[in-house]
Amino acid sequence: MVLGGFVAIATVVVFAPLAVFAPRFTALRRESHGEYSRLAGGHHRAFEARWLRRDDVGSELLGSPDVSSLADLDTAFQNVTALRAFPVERRNVAVVAVAAALPIVPLVMLEIPVAEIPAANSRHPGMRGERAGALMLAGETSLTGEVEWR
Repeated sequence: MVLGGFVAIATVVVFAPLAVFAPRFTALRRESHGEYSRLAGGHHRAFEARWLRRDDVGSELLGSPDVSSLADLDTAFQNVTALRAFPVERRNVAVVAVAAALPIVPLVMLEIPVAEIPAANSRHPGMRGERAGALMLAGETSLTGEVEWR
C-alpha cells in the first residue's frame, strides 16, 4: 500500500511539470494541422500536375528532388498529427514507476524475510494468498483470535 502510494506520487512529481505545456501543445497542433494540410495539398497538386499529367517525363524523374520533398513533407505532416497535449507515453510512465519502486524492494525484503513466507502459510493452512500475507504483515493470530505482534 505504501509502496503503491510512493510510486504514484513519484510518477506525478516527475510528469506534472509537463502539464504546463498542454494548452500550448493543443493550440499548436490545431494551428499546425491546418497549415500543414494546406501546404501538403498544394504540394501534392503541383506534384501531380508535373509528374502524373505529363507524358514527357522520361529520365528526368530520377534526378528530381520533388519525390524526396514529397516524402519529407509527409514525414513532417505525420509529426504534426502525432503531437499530443501531454507528451508522455505509457512506456515513460512505466519506466519512472519501476525506477521509483526498485529502491524500496530491499526495504520490503528486510521487513519480511523470505524464509518466513512458507512458514506463515503452514501455520495457517486454510489461508492462502493475500490473507496469509496480510497476517504475516500484521502479526500472528493466536487460537483465541488475538493478534500477537512481533
